[in-house]
Amino acid sequence: MKHKKLAKKTLFKGGTILDPAADKEFKGDVLVENGKIAAVGNIAVDSAEVIDCQGLVVTHGFCDLHVHFREPGREDKETLQTGSIAALAGGFTRVFAMPNTDPPIDSPESVRFIAEKAEACPIHIHPIGAATKGQLGKELTEISGMVQEGAMAFSDDGLPIMDGGVMRRVLEYGGMLDKPIINHAEDVCLRDDGVMNEGRMSTRLGLPGNPG
Repeated sequence: MKHKKLAKKTLFKGGTILDPAADKEFKGDVLVENGKIAAVGNIAVDSAEVIDCQGLVVTHGFCDLHVHFREPGREDKETLQTGSIAALAGGFTRVFAMPNTDPPIDSPESVRFIAEKAEACPIHIHPIGAATKGQLGKELTEISGMVQEGAMAFSDDGLPIMDGGVMRRVLEYGGMLDKPIINHAEDVCLRDDGVMNEGRMSTRLGLPGNPG
């Protein structure tokens, strides 16, 4: 992760400070020295760069557990760099990237690719590895090897794993390695390409519905 350097001493002045850890919200200042918070409150200092935060919120960086960056494969849409810049503009300093790229993030090498490219980005990017090869729901990926390269969780993203035996093995590996398994909980046999919830209204409108 590449950081933009602030001045040696920076004062964020007059913002609304949100501290969810302490369950507090108040008007005040935040003094940052050498990249670390030095003081919070009503602060007067000399020789500091002052950033006017009137009307703004000052809080921790947000974390998004489910983002879809398009690298590798569709860099014409988005790269790790452009996606991370967009995330940072919205206040997100840490994201978890889903594996449905082209090709999918389904090997230790592809996880390493994401981890290495993320080092040059302005936020923390954590790769989520595919649970099955090609996200096809048939054969497990090298889950242990992917963890060693930096995978933080496993998922086939929007493709549900329909084989109960495969899903069992994925969950067992997740338990052994203490990594979350994120499953798209949907039965494709019931989905039937509906465009709304199945019920009285779908029948009335003549539209195919999915059972709730």
